[in-house]
Amino acid sequence: MNIDEATSLIKNADLPSVPTHWADLGCGSGLFTRALASLLPDGSSIHAIDRKPLIQAGIIPGKTASVETASGKTTSGPGVDIIPVKADFITGDLDLPPLDGILMANSLHYVADKQTFLRRIDTWLRPAAQILIVEYDTDRPIANWYPTRSASILSPGYSGIKTLTPARSGNWEQGLPFTIGESCMPRL
Repeated sequence: MNIDEATSLIKNADLPSVPTHWADLGCGSGLFTRALASLLPDGSSIHAIDRKPLIQAGIIPGKTASVETASGKTTSGPGVDIIPVKADFITGDLDLPPLDGILMANSLHYVADKQTFLRRIDTWLRPAAQILIVEYDTDRPIANWYPTRSASILSPGYSGIKTLTPARSGNWEQGLPFTIGESCMPRL
């Protein structure tokens, strides 16, 4: 997986045109953090959360957000602020600002009690926030995650479940790569 492939998996999300605050839960190397940053307007921020985050703090160029100042001049922000957070996103006590969105790329399947977890993260979200879930090809199948379960796990309390990229599937029984459709769920 490279940055272009990661970006293509989330580019169809209904992302805002104004600066927003996001969290990437289970960010790992930061590949999807960087992909999301490239799609967010400048002035946005992403808290990249992992027990061992490999992404460095800094500013990543985003989509240029035009902001009209009091004097009527149009300016753009400095880029997207990446804030690495070393924590277990499942059990950690996270001190986050109210979020406009959460990204989970190949991380929700690590959560044993998904319903309880989703109720927990719901307290971090602003009204009309989004959750982007991406499950993509891996070297080994994920035994407790199936494509048809995504909507049933997430549907209570969420509306507008949208497939961002059509699912492609490998041969699950033979342990070949399996891709699950990505969903974007605006919160009710």
